[in-house]
Amino acid sequence: MKFIVWALPVFETSPDRFELDVVKALLIFTRDDKKQINGLPLLQNGMTVPAPRVKTPTSAPSK
Repeated sequence: MKFIVWALPVFETSPDRFELDVVKALLIFTRDDKKQINGLPLLQNGMTVPAPRVKTPTSAPSK
């Protein structure tokens, strides 16, 4: 199976809000009560794809 990955330009339209112009899509950082970023959902074609923040592992996986 092959995957194709493209780098698309992303434009900041306001704090925490970014738009793509190649496709009609938005990325909006969400924040908790302490103003810490807790997600980055993708809004496209009338759908919202959640992307909650994951904790950074404290150590790299062993090989």
